[in-house]
Amino acid sequence: MDGEAEQSWKRTRRVKEQSHRSGGSSGLRPEDILTPKQYLNYQHGRILSGLLVFFGCMFALLGVVRTVATSSEPTTDPPTAFWAILAAAGLAGIIGGTAAFRGNRTWARLAYLFVMLLVFGCPVGTIVSVLWLLGLSSHMAACEKIRRVRIARSQAQPDEALDLD
Repeated sequence: MDGEAEQSWKRTRRVKEQSHRSGGSSGLRPEDILTPKQYLNYQHGRILSGLLVFFGCMFALLGVVRTVATSSEPTTDPPTAFWAILAAAGLAGIIGGTAAFRGNRTWARLAYLFVMLLVFGCPVGTIVSVLWLLGLSSHMAACEKIRRVRIARSQAQPDEALDLD
């Protein structure tokens, strides 16, 4: 009986070790690299970037549909150019939010165009926009630190110790 229990424990442990997230090719997860405060900023940036993509999709879809669709009362509706600008801003939000989520500082700047429009949208849009504008730099700094450590880890020799700072 004792041998069977030990074998069962080894199988369970092996499954748990295999199912654990490996953190990409370097084996390091973001929570292993960052301090707790940096990790919190990193997670908040990813959440807010996801919300930007969501709102960007809504704006882009609304803009495209209203640009293409004919209106029963053209005098009361905004001009077609307004809807086209709304669709373009939504597309900028999708691209910029995705880039910020992935840690690409260059393309993340596109989201500023969308955030400036979203800040006037509604209370939720205002909150998301302000939090994203305030937290973008700390999120990008965390992404850069993760990238640097993973690159250093992939280039380091197996016996070499890494400085995570």
